[in-house]
Amino acid sequence: LRAEDTVCRLQISCRLTGHSGCVNTVALTPEADRLITGSDDCLIKLWSLSGAELFSYESGHHGNIFCARLVRGSTVISCAADGAVRLSELTDGSSSLVLRHRGRAHRLALRGDGALTCGEDGLVNRVDMRAPSAEHQTLLRARAGGRKMSIYTIGQHPHEPHIFAVAGASPTVFEFDDRRLSESATL
Repeated sequence: LRAEDTVCRLQISCRLTGHSGCVNTVALTPEADRLITGSDDCLIKLWSLSGAELFSYESGHHGNIFCARLVRGSTVISCAADGAVRLSELTDGSSSLVLRHRGRAHRLALRGDGALTCGEDGLVNRVDMRAPSAEHQTLLRARAGGRKMSIYTIGQHPHEPHIFAVAGASPTVFEFDDRRLSESATL
């Protein structure tokens, strides 16, 4: 059986309509019972798996939302083209700025009670969401050939929280152990 044959046999189980711009991120919640989406319209939406819109709010971002994740209970972390990483509460739609990348903030990876963020400024930041003000720390300044290297994506090891990988303006993926990480690592 060819992959094309399998794809052709798939059927859409439901359509989620409600955004007015390109949807750049979709993710299952940690319990896998709902979906969260973010769009160029700067809205973040929570959906049932049957396609019903459960909640929608203005994210506070001023650019395309590239990544949004429900981290615990009703807390959402998101990043966007405006460089901002924001924490929001679904209970009331409130949103606060956690940090700002210089340039677009492309992706985040969940990590226990925190997240890792990456952006075009070449920075990888760790956000600790246990702290009341969601403290952050720069883990890595990606440099290649003496210049900053934009980081476009990041992945977190599911069982070893100190292991993560990044990729960006290079054909190479770089894996790190943050127990042995120098902030000025050269890629």
